[in-house]
Amino acid sequence: STCSKDVSYTLKMSSGFSSDVMARTMWGTPGNTDKLSYNLYTEVAATNVWGDGSGSSVKVNLTGTGIAQTSTVYGQLPLNQYLKPDDYTDNLTVTLSY
Repeated sequence: STCSKDVSYTLKMSSGFSSDVMARTMWGTPGNTDKLSYNLYTEVAATNVWGDGSGSSVKVNLTGTGIAQTSTVYGQLPLNQYLKPDDYTDNLTVTLSY
């Protein structure tokens, strides 16, 4: 479905496995206690953390156009994380409110 033209809406993103959107972590497979730090941003410069509006995180405010719209999420991993090779995952919820 699409948002009607000129209707304002907000996209917010949960913290995932972490309890803080400003410090998201991905977990390895069972038995691996390493956690991979990362975060998601609203722009390529990685300035604004895309979250739920708590702390310093921001929600994304948009206006409907009446046609399908996309929003790009930018990810960044801090350097020098010495972890076991593994598949690291997180589980986030994106909420659209209008």
